[in-house]
Amino acid sequence: HEPTPRIDDNDEPDDAVYLSGYEGEDADHEPATDRPNSWLIWLGLGGGAVLLLLGAVFILPRLAGGGTDDDQNQVAGLATDIFSQSVDGNDTTHAPFVIELGTNEPIVIVDPNTQLHTETPTVPPTQTREASHTPAPTDPPTETPIPTETPEATFTPTPTPTMTFTPTATFTPTITPTPTLPPQGIQGTQDLLALLPDLAGDWTEEQLSFQRDAWRLGVSEGDINRQIEIIMPVEELDTRYGNNAPSRIRRMETNLAFATYNPSVMDISDVYFGAFLQSVNDPAIRVGLKIEAVDMNTVNLYALNGDEETFIVQRSANTLEPRLRFERDASNGMVTIFYDDVQVGQPMPFIAPEALIQPAIFTRDGGTILNIHSWRITLR
Repeated sequence: HEPTPRIDDNDEPDDAVYLSGYEGEDADHEPATDRPNSWLIWLGLGGGAVLLLLGAVFILPRLAGGGTDDDQNQVAGLATDIFSQSVDGNDTTHAPFVIELGTNEPIVIVDPNTQLHTETPTVPPTQTREASHTPAPTDPPTETPIPTETPEATFTPTPTPTMTFTPTATFTPTITPTPTLPPQGIQGTQDLLALLPDLAGDWTEEQLSFQRDAWRLGVSEGDINRQIEIIMPVEELDTRYGNNAPSRIRRMETNLAFATYNPSVMDISDVYFGAFLQSVNDPAIRVGLKIEAVDMNTVNLYALNGDEETFIVQRSANTLEPRLRFERDASNGMVTIFYDDVQVGQPMPFIAPEALIQPAIFTRDGGTILNIHSWRITLR
């Protein structure tokens, strides 16, 4: 007896498996009749196949991404069956076969006696990307110049000159006295109102002041038993007009306008005002005209001769704004008076024609207000 029972060459295993990849003789060939010592060969082949199957079961699935445990068990069982069938069937040919399981990659199982020509897949060399190198420009790039901001000029404010306000009642004299006055002095008609701002006399600023377009003379309250007199100083006349100007006065004229009165201190019949010429050497000598109101449309006219008052005439008037004029005769010094360009009374004797005289305007002190619109003299 042999250790391993010999299989009859005429017997064929019932469950022989023929692999699709077999490339030997046809399936219906006659089996070989003489196979000496075949068990030793099969034993060696079986051991190698077991090792290959173990590698295929445990290594290939993991290299290919792995499969499920069921797939691996299926492969192991199928491989064992195939190997057993091959050994039991005394198959002398050994060809590789392929098993496909589900969606996994195919597993190749080979016969131990079949030489596998495995090719190591050629892995293309990893291309090392060279660092991007931008060639330096031949010419440096032109930089757009940034405009330089021009600093604004510092504004230094120019100091505004302080304005000097001229008082409202500033009058410029018609003639400014200078050492170069002509030897005969200033001649013709001269405005005395232009001298008033620079004058200082026996009156107060309240009694005489400039208001709007006229000089105001009088106060609302005062001593009604006295009168306010604005007498032009001799020195001022001579300084302004030269050549002994007070002796050269040939005419005086003025426009006086009654403004109002204070009924609490006086009646309308107590209102009066007027003008006169006075001797410089003897102030008691004077000639003039006094205008006394009867009512707002009637006045009484009185001639003044020193301290005497002589009634001349009663006149009606639409307004109490008389124009007075005094004419002095150059041959005898007689003075003729005109009221609104009409002669009043007779010429009045006065001092010598070459004597020094002063022009004057007057009104009651307290209760009467006048406006002086004009005041002039004429020099020969």
